[in-house]
Amino acid sequence: MTISRFSSRQSSYRRIIRNSCMIAITTLLLQAPAFAASSVWKISKGSDELYLSGTIHMLPPTAFPLPAEFEQAYTKADVVVLEAKLPDPGDQKAAMAMMAKLSYSNGDTLSEKLSPKVLQALADYLKTFSLTPQQFNAFKPGFVVMQIAMLELRKAGMAGEGVDAYFVKKATRDAKPQHYLETMEFQLDLMASMGAGTEDQFMLANLKHADETAELLRQSITAWQVGDIAALERILLNDARADDPVSYELLFTKRNQDWVPKIQQLFGNKQRELILVGAGHLPGEDGLLALLSAAGYQVEHFVATGTK
Repeated sequence: MTISRFSSRQSSYRRIIRNSCMIAITTLLLQAPAFAASSVWKISKGSDELYLSGTIHMLPPTAFPLPAEFEQAYTKADVVVLEAKLPDPGDQKAAMAMMAKLSYSNGDTLSEKLSPKVLQALADYLKTFSLTPQQFNAFKPGFVVMQIAMLELRKAGMAGEGVDAYFVKKATRDAKPQHYLETMEFQLDLMASMGAGTEDQFMLANLKHADETAELLRQSITAWQVGDIAALERILLNDARADDPVSYELLFTKRNQDWVPKIQQLFGNKQRELILVGAGHLPGEDGLLALLSAAGYQVEHFVATGTK
């Protein structure tokens, strides 16, 4: 498989852009059991409420149908709120813009950014897929590590449609409004910045766990389906924090802080929202659940009627 084949599949870019780690929720602030029916939470202040759902951005077909809580929260919601608008896979102009953002300019190359030792480690890894670093030489580290994740998930047959894409299709079909917490341009800029200045550390951290990707996703899906928040944090967040704190700060902490006031603005209207964000944005002291609880909102698991 060559990089040109990746470039011809805009649908893979959609998954890559949204693939910002797949985790669910911490137990720190919640006076609820460690196991819930799913990773859907009700956030309320008085009688005003919305649903905050941790999603998995990529799922195998066997993960459907989704837990009943997701479907009931969607039915109850007037508006669907996502991290960013998902790009149309048929939009060639958007695909070209994505590739421009994620590619080097001014003659820079990936091989020049990596030390010989790390470049060799990347070569050794890619060789198992009949690929070489030269095929990725024009691309920035953020794009390369997401392609590595895609290679692992495709090998395991797990690179299917995620929760976000599923509900975008439903909302479009049902003419349900869709709002966004940030722009796709912001997400592209974020991916383009990942590993900048710390290319060796960033690449090694991702290569270290590459062969665990599919198994971690399997474990994550199992825990996510029943709301086992402690397991999800242990499986996915702990290594991310320890191995690459710079990227963790960019991907999670800062974005969570930016999103909280935007979520607060969704209260005080006559609509009920279903917010869908990568589940890694919910756990921990710097997660959305902790931040919203600290801001005075009631945070509790949402349990679908007729399931308990």
